Amino acid sequence: MILAATFLVAGLLQRNDLPYPRSARPTGASQIYVVLTAGLEHADQVTLQTLAGAAARDTPRIYTVDSDPASPAKDDTTVFWLRELQSTTKLAFSMRFLRDFEGLLRHLAADGTLAGYVRYGPERSTNAALIRCAAEAGGTIATASNATAALLESLGVKMIANVSASTPLEQFQKAAHGALSSRVAIFQPDDGAKAQCLSDYAVFARAPVVEAPASGQSAEFQAVLQAMDPEKLNAGFGWGGDEHEWTAHLTRAGAVAHASDFFANLAFFTNLPPAPPAPAPPKAAGRTSGAPPTKPVHTVAFLTSDGDNIQILEHRDFMDDDHFRSPKRGQMPLGWSYSPAMTVLAPNMLEWVRCNATANDSLSAGPSGVGYAYPSQFRPAHAAAFGRVTAELMQRAGHRLVSVIGVTPSAESMQPLMEQEQIDGAIYFTFGAERMGYAGLHGNVAYVAGKPVVGARLSLWGDADEGDKVGVDGMVRALKTLPKDPTDPNSYSIVVSELGNGYAELLRAARALEEAGGFEVVLPETLFERLTRLTHRREQCPLPTGPWSTLVGDLPKCSIAGNGSCVLQCEELGHLPLLRPIRCDLSACHNLTFSASAHKFICLDSGSPCSAS
Repeated sequence: MILAATFLVAGLLQRNDLPYPRSARPTGASQIYVVLTAGLEHADQVTLQTLAGAAARDTPRIYTVDSDPASPAKDDTTVFWLRELQSTTKLAFSMRFLRDFEGLLRHLAADGTLAGYVRYGPERSTNAALIRCAAEAGGTIATASNATAALLESLGVKMIANVSASTPLEQFQKAAHGALSSRVAIFQPDDGAKAQCLSDYAVFARAPVVEAPASGQSAEFQAVLQAMDPEKLNAGFGWGGDEHEWTAHLTRAGAVAHASDFFANLAFFTNLPPAPPAPAPPKAAGRTSGAPPTKPVHTVAFLTSDGDNIQILEHRDFMDDDHFRSPKRGQMPLGWSYSPAMTVLAPNMLEWVRCNATANDSLSAGPSGVGYAYPSQFRPAHAAAFGRVTAELMQRAGHRLVSVIGVTPSAESMQPLMEQEQIDGAIYFTFGAERMGYAGLHGNVAYVAGKPVVGARLSLWGDADEGDKVGVDGMVRALKTLPKDPTDPNSYSIVVSELGNGYAELLRAARALEEAGGFEVVLPETLFERLTRLTHRREQCPLPTGPWSTLVGDLPKCSIAGNGSCVLQCEELGHLPLLRPIRCDLSACHNLTFSASAHKFICLDSGSPCSAS
């Protein structure tokens, strides 16, 4: 297993391409104390987290659990991962301080781990305290408890600052130049409601912690983004007040988003040895195309959504009996989207999934690669770094396909990914009109850098009988209308399953297609191989090129009609709904600019408006 190996560091890490810091010594270099968070006051949970982060700058020494390992709660994955590590590694875990938070403080104060503490008021200055702890040289923890502060003073650990009346912006601006990371930031509520999570990583990584408002316009949020590295790939952890605004602002700052506001023990997991390169997948009918179909068939692949969300990958939304740990898993081919960043953020979790996958399971990257981002909104330097880092982590994870969430489906935005040798193709999810879910490209097949970019055909999302977001019956009904000619690119469909669907629902969908006849359900990798080989790389509609994608606003809600029609349609300009959608037939013109005054696409080759019949 990976953790019995030496502390390997990928060549990518040596080049400093990744934003994620490492401890001076890896997890396991010292004894690890398991501490139960249940029963601790919220203020002491925050103190415990900052203590874990302070220790992790040298080597992680604290692992927190949400329930007693001797009798854990049913869905407690903190205990699940502890047991896996105990059974597969030689890490030394101690239960000495399981229920003795005060004893742990006494022990770490005595051995010199603690250098000081920051006092704060929990209702308004939690993030200010976390920023101050992150900016200190080391060994600094935070407390809002009178009793804990008194204990620390009795142990000779002195208060270095009282930020009870301070703001995150003030502490961010006071931090010495270079004291805080310019490549990692954490976004959690200012009231400390989620401070029991990620505070360990904030102190360890020297990362500023601020709230991301729905509008993205707060002074502290903008200050943190403006301080991010203008050339290297950056990362944002936690969650924002509005998904699109948060992700868009991060992308423009050159950062990928890691949804992680409830992730536990990140400083511990990220300092485990990185995952080794993935072994070759086993040979099985689900993984290879075999002979071409001998009769008319429509090829379908299912892919789960939300693999970018690393807290889901840690917790029950992925690791329960309704999803990856379903006893029925393996009865149908299924693609699982999974963040390639887990090779360094939680390599033990990736390795467990790889070891427990069946021949009917495959992992693919994203969305949108190393992290959630909108590729069309990266600056050139960040776009290049995003493509390069994504490809290298995909290689280590064993991914060949990447799924991408995009707001403007342009060829240029896909180029930095598609030119990577590791990447065989991309599955495009749209972030647009809500009624379409991820399926705004309606199964369109285009080629960028000679590789297929396939739009999701349908979203298995809800129980509607028609439209783009459908239940099982609506999915079957829609797919029955499509051709069954393996040489026609319109005879291939990717159905994206929203994570709310359990494995049983996906199995019902696959069996419904089998009963309908004329369908073959395969892994996404098999669909891509069959599509490119049997259609001789024939595309349906090209992805549009040109400056149009930077001119139509932040969330234009663009789609391609699909199923024989190449009409590109955008329904908003900025965030303003249009009285009439802007449309262009890509089969006639796809090198485009956009006239805001005329509300029309303009063909760059002719200078004439692009029409749509």
